[in-house]
Order: sequence, then C-alpha cells, then structure tokens
Amino acid sequence: MGRMSEKGEMTMGDETQGILVDILENGIDVHRCAAARTLAQTGGAGVGAALAKALLDEDPDVRTDAAASLGTIQDLAQAGALMENLIGDPEADVKKEAIRALVAMRYAPVLPLLRKLAAERSADIVWDDDEFYQEEWDSWVDIQMLSIEGLGAFADESAVPVILAAMRDEMGQNLDAAGVAALEKMGQAGAGALADLYLEGTERLRRRIARAVSEGSNAHLDRLRSAMLEDESAGVREITLRGLAPDDERLLPLFDDPQETVQAAVLAHAGHAFPDKTLAAATHEDARVRAAAFQAIAEHPEGFAGKKAEEIVRTGISGAPLAANKAALAWVALKGPDGIKGLTHAMTNASLPLEFRLGAVEALRAAGRVSVPHLVRAVPSDQRPLRVAAMTALAGFAADDPVWPNAAGTALLAALRGELVPEPQEEETEEGAPQDDVSKHLDEDPALSEDIREIEESLPLVPETPEGSTLDAILSPVQKPEDTAQQEAPETELSEEQQRLLEMAQQPVNSGKRVVSVVPDVATHEDVRRFAATLLGEVGQADVADALVQVLENSDDDALLEGAVASLCAHGERAGALPQKAFAPLQQLASSAVPAVRVLATRALSWVEAPDRATAFLHGLLEDEDVLVRSEAVQALDRRGVADRHVENSLDDPYPGAAFAAARALAHHRGAEAAQALVRFACSRDGTYRREVGRFFAQYAPEAGIAAFTALLRDVEQRRNWLVALDALAELFAHAPLDEKKKAA
Repeated sequence: MGRMSEKGEMTMGDETQGILVDILENGIDVHRCAAARTLAQTGGAGVGAALAKALLDEDPDVRTDAAASLGTIQDLAQAGALMENLIGDPEADVKKEAIRALVAMRYAPVLPLLRKLAAERSADIVWDDDEFYQEEWDSWVDIQMLSIEGLGAFADESAVPVILAAMRDEMGQNLDAAGVAALEKMGQAGAGALADLYLEGTERLRRRIARAVSEGSNAHLDRLRSAMLEDESAGVREITLRGLAPDDERLLPLFDDPQETVQAAVLAHAGHAFPDKTLAAATHEDARVRAAAFQAIAEHPEGFAGKKAEEIVRTGISGAPLAANKAALAWVALKGPDGIKGLTHAMTNASLPLEFRLGAVEALRAAGRVSVPHLVRAVPSDQRPLRVAAMTALAGFAADDPVWPNAAGTALLAALRGELVPEPQEEETEEGAPQDDVSKHLDEDPALSEDIREIEESLPLVPETPEGSTLDAILSPVQKPEDTAQQEAPETELSEEQQRLLEMAQQPVNSGKRVVSVVPDVATHEDVRRFAATLLGEVGQADVADALVQVLENSDDDALLEGAVASLCAHGERAGALPQKAFAPLQQLASSAVPAVRVLATRALSWVEAPDRATAFLHGLLEDEDVLVRSEAVQALDRRGVADRHVENSLDDPYPGAAFAAARALAHHRGAEAAQALVRFACSRDGTYRREVGRFFAQYAPEAGIAAFTALLRDVEQRRNWLVALDALAELFAHAPLDEKKKAA
C-alpha cells in the first residue's frame, strides 16, 4: 500500500509497484497497456527500466503506451531504448510516441534523424511496407509533421533549409502551420526564412506568419513586423499591430489606415497611448471608428483630460447609435457622476434607438450609485432589453454597496413584490412608465451633487445639434400636452423609500395614449417580477432571502417561483444557511408539477436551518421518480454533511448521476471507511466511473484507495476488474502529491 513521506506527501509502496511491474511483464495485453500508463504516474524508482523493457513487448499497443509513459516521466537513462524503437520498430504509433518522448526529454542525438524525417521517408529507419496497401495511409506524413514540431522545440537553426524545402514541396502535404511555428523559434535563420516565405506567400500564409510573429518572441523578426504593418492585406495589418507594444510609434500610420477596420483595431489596441490620434478619430465619418475612439477614451479617461476632449466627446453623443452610446460612456468616464445629466432622459424616451439607450445604461452604470434613480425609471420600459440591462445594473449596485438597505436593493425588492411595475388596471395605459421633469426626482435624491443639478439648468450641452440626432432627442425636454393628465400612483401600503421609487417609475414617458406594446411571451409587470426574483440571488442580505421566501408562500406563478428558488440557492451557497421558515414552502415545491422548480427546491433544502426535518425529507426524495430530483437530493445531503446508509444505497441508483453523487458524498464524508463501497462502485457499470473514483480517493483518502485497489489486483478471482483498478490507480497517483515524482522532476 502507499505510505506518507515526512512532508505528508503520498508515495507508492514497494508492493503496489511490484504488482504493477508484474502485470506489465506477464498480464494480458489490455492490462499490460494499463499498467504502463499507471506506472508513469507513480513516480516510483525503477519505473523507467520497467517501461524500457516493455518497449520490446510483442504487442504494439503496449510498446506505444510504454513509449508515451517514458515521455511522461522523462527518464533520460531510457532515451537510447526509445531511439532503438524509433529506428527499428515498424509500428507507426510507437515511432510517434518515441519522437514525442525524445523531444520532451530534449535528447539532442535525435536531431539528425528528425531532420531526415522532416524531409523524407528516410531509409535509415524501418517502416511497415504493407501499411499503405492495408490501410491506404502513409504514416510518414504524421511523422514528418511531428519531426518539424520537434525541431522547433529544439530551436534547431540548422534545420531551417530542411523545413523550407518541405513547405515548398508542391507534391507534399501542407506544412504551413507546423513550419511557420517551428521557424519562428529558430533565431536569426528562422527569421530570415519567414521573411522569404512572407514575400512569396499567399495572403493566408502571410496571415499565419503574422500571427506567429505577433505571438512569438524572436527578436530577429522586428524588421519583418515593420514590413507586415504595410501589407496590402488589412487582415495582416490587424494581426501584426496587436503584437506591438501599445506605445510603439510604428502604429501611428495605422490611425489613418485606408481600412476603417484597421483604424478601429489600432484604436482598441493603442488609442490610449496616442490621445491626439484618438481625438481626431472621434470625429471620423465612419461610426465604427468613432465608437472605437470613444471606447478607448472611456477605458483610459486619465489620458484625455481637458476641454477639447470633453467637447469632442459631448458632440459625439449624436448620430449613429453605435458610436453615440460609446461617446456617452466616454462622457461619464471623463466627467464622473456629473456626466450622467443629459443621459437620464434616455431611460424613458422611447423615440431613441434601443442601441443607444442600452449604451446609456452602460454609461449610467459606470457613473456609480448616483445613477440608481434614473435606472429605476427604465424598469417599466416595454423594451425588454432595456429593462433587463437596467435591472442588471441595479443588482450590481445593490450587491456591491456596503450599506444596507440601499436604494438599488429597495427598488429590486419593490419590483419583486409587484410594486414598482404594478399590474395594469385598464387595457389602455401610458406606454412604459410615465415621466415628468427629471429635475424633480434629482432634487429629491440627496446622493446627487449640486453640480449635476446645475448641469440640468444649462441644457442643451451641445449647441446647434443637427435635427433628429441622438443628442438632440436626449437633451430636449419632454413635451407634455396640456390635456394630458398626470397619472396618480396606486394607493398601496409602501414605506417612504418605496413610494419614492414607485413615483420615479410612474412619470409620463411621452404624450398621447396608446395600447401597451406587450412582450409576446409575458406582460411587462410579470417579467419585471420574474427577473427581479432571478437577480436578487446576487444580493446576499437576510431580508432579501425573507422576501424570496414570501414569494414561495404567496405566488402560483411557476416562472416567478423558479427564479425565487434559484436565488435562494445562491443565497444558501453564499451564506451557508437559509431561514428555517423556508422549509415548509420548499417542501411543498419539491412536489411541484414543474420539473425545474422541483429540482431547485430540492437543492435549496441543502441549506435550510431545519436539520432533522430537512434530512428526513431528503431521505424520502432519494426514492423520487424524477431522476434529477434524486440526484439533487444526494447532493443536498452531501452539503449537509450526511453520507449515511441511505446515501450509500444510492450507489445502486439506476440513474448514473445520482449514483455518482453518492460516491462523491461517501468519499467526502467517510473517506477510508467507505473504501470498499467506493471500489465496488468503481467496478460497477462497466467501470464507467473508475477514473473519477480514483480522483475521489486522491482527494480524500489516498492511502485507503491505494490499499483497496492493490488488494483487488492481488485477487486473481477479480481479474475481470483489474483494468478498473489500474486506471483508478493511475488517476489516484496523478492527482496525489508524490515525493518520488518531485525528485525525478
């Protein structure tokens, strides 16, 4: 069995190694292969010699696995044996693994042979002459590729002419990928070869060279980089520029490249390093270029301080939404929270393009918690992407704010209860949420600075904005006909904070009444409640969990229940506990007609503070007809620290997921005590989970696992399960720290 070193690391006992070596020498072929693979993971002394001996096995699969295992342990003492197989073994798979192993060892004497194999089907080594006629395949094409890759690993500059000749062979296979990658590693000679290939190559080859040069580290390729920046292909120029340092002055001409895609790429990569070029690009006629420039400003506002940059960005909040929304983000990055003024109307102005409104949400989110009241006003929008974006931003603010309760969290709780967007009482209502003068609500919020209120009075931000532009629509006050009456807020029992949030969401959005644009699948008020239930899983507060439990007690909306239970699971996983009062509704939902609700309710029971009742109920669910419920019940018991006889019985569950979860629970909580049960499980189901069981043992009970599987290998009557034991041991040794393996490294 295994033993622990003085450092507490697992080592392989002599008995286990002796059994593995004996199987490698005397077992049936499938067991010999597995023994070779397992020995590679053990790190035991003498393993290399045993594997080298197996290189002479009569079975080519055993020789292949032995060669691969020698590559794993990288025992240089056995490199000569691998060379003999590379030269004299007719089996192609053995040759390939021998090459991989010798390259991994950096065994220099293999280089002359690799050069020959990169060029031709060398007569210096033995080949299977019947292979082509039997399988219609010449294995040399694979070996040629491996040889070129190996030469690259050695950075063998003397191999450059051979690789070039192979790549230019019109009758040979396409070696561009392997050849370019290898040449990039070969110093000055490789750089010269890549330059020649670049000059004579197709655009596809030039792209490949550009990618290798950009990702590599060959200092001799710098001149070629400069040439590729002027390539006729925009794609080559784009690839090349990304490999340069952002402050490299060779990038300057690309800011004026004839291709807008290249300009956008250099702005994204290096716009912050060349602010003058970026500000010039911010007025480009192409929206993609402007968007990239504004994005660069938004990500690095510290490099764009000053009135000139502010004026350019402010002017950019117009025209194509693609650029305007990035300009809005840049504006907020430059101005901070004060920059949100002029963007807040976008939350309720349905005449603006949706793409811009979504960008405005992103900008408001970047401004910080000062934007919360304005994001709340987007929640009732009949454009689902907008309300989803706004509510997601609110969830982020609610979760990140160290102060609780906070405005964002209160708004989401109001949305969950159906107070923020109430169910409409009439068929015809105002579109989205009503809106009045924004300044009214800004003045009510003490979090907003005096500067922002002053900006409101100084609108418009940009004089003489073109008619119909995005900026004009944002900055123009909403016109309200005299005959349009202000809607009154519904009379409900709300706190002062909740009432304020509700009023923000109920201000008129435009003039005139029309039928609400209903989302095909769900009405807005229902969708808002459901999405709030889903998002509140991010807000780890006790009263949020209480509110979600209230939903379970009072709602019959399956989609709402699903979101609420999923969020309770998130709360439980984060806090490690859910309130005891959640037990009764979760118990009821565990028999819901909706499969997803049943599964989530079972999962949530993992954390409910009702130990005896929850455990007893979960025991019952182990017999549920729904296989996913059974699996979740096992995992819930595991989380509760329960791995009793009921869980052990689940090892025989016909559903593999439940049985696998039971094995993990037993290993986790009972370790060595459950060794025999785990071995039995590993041998069941045709050994499907043998490797996973090996990893469980490695994590929780390595000594017990080695002892149990070694005992199985000693039992001749269990020969049919030896492959299970061998593969499980391989995983166990691979994932447990081994003293010998570290010494070998």
